[in-house]
Amino acid sequence: METDDFNEEQKFTQKWLLFLLYSLLVLSLLVSLLVLLEKKAGLFTSILPFVIMSFIVLFFKTVKLQTRITDEGIYYRFFPLERSFRVIKKSDIEKLEVKSYDPLREYGGWGIKYGKNGWADSVKGNKGIYISLAAKKHLLIGTSKPDKVEAFLKARGYNVK
Repeated sequence: METDDFNEEQKFTQKWLLFLLYSLLVLSLLVSLLVLLEKKAGLFTSILPFVIMSFIVLFFKTVKLQTRITDEGIYYRFFPLERSFRVIKKSDIEKLEVKSYDPLREYGGWGIKYGKNGWADSVKGNKGIYISLAAKKHLLIGTSKPDKVEAFLKARGYNVK
């Protein structure tokens, strides 16, 4: 029997998102410089838009969805928002399905979201592990490796639909 775990780490790397973030960063720099050069505000107030936007860009560059699947259960976290992994024990899982979904319609986008089908932790794409728990709760964890994760889950005896 295999002893390796399934590990996946996803980051916000969508080109449209990075373009938007960097465009806003440049715009905030230009606004800050313009306000500073025209002496319409003090130094701190002038650079504040650029500083705020820099922190937003830094946040999106560091946030990541980490998923680890073992024989005991599924571990996941949205780092750095969640320092420790949340655990779904294998015994608490009623069934699993690796499926396509509509992030905008079903959950209102990506991130840690609550929608009509329960909670979702996703970063990009439209593929995920849809988990039905014995407690009649549902959770979706996004994945960019749907075929690999499905094969791993089946090989480990998870109840994959």
